[in-house]
Amino acid sequence: MPSRGADPCYISFDKTGKFVLVANYTGGNVAVFPIQPDGRLGEAIGFVQHTGSGPNTIARKALTPLIEVTPDNRYAIVADLGLTNSWSTALMPRKVYLLPTTHPSPKLHPAPPRHVAFHPNGERAYVIDEMVGAVSTFSLDSKKGALHLLQTVPTLPARFLGREHHR
Repeated sequence: MPSRGADPCYISFDKTGKFVLVANYTGGNVAVFPIQPDGRLGEAIGFVQHTGSGPNTIARKALTPLIEVTPDNRYAIVADLGLTNSWSTALMPRKVYLLPTTHPSPKLHPAPPRHVAFHPNGERAYVIDEMVGAVSTFSLDSKKGALHLLQTVPTLPARFLGREHHR
């Protein structure tokens, strides 16, 4: 089944196990596919294309490396490395199609968000920033699917220059 974008790089499932979500990296988009009773994928029932340009000097176009469903199965969190260096959320109603939300996305460092993990209680999300080397903690507003930045902690020593020196 075509993924509806260039370079599919991340696959996740909704919490019911009935839908597959795909992030197409250089396509700058995400799609949702139903899983048929025989295990095959049906035609895409949801699609969101990111457009525009942003401040990331690595890529000034949409690059979507990740789509992950929130613990309550109501929203999908989408990372965009190229545009705004922030997370956007897409609504996943009961029909399980994607619809961009209208609330603003949280801004991170001038570095791309790369991966998200949710705390088992569903109230927190942890985001790793690909280039800066930091982990950010967010609260998750389950009514809006919004992430709110609480804390950012570096993962590298303050004087790290991008190379490890061995003696």
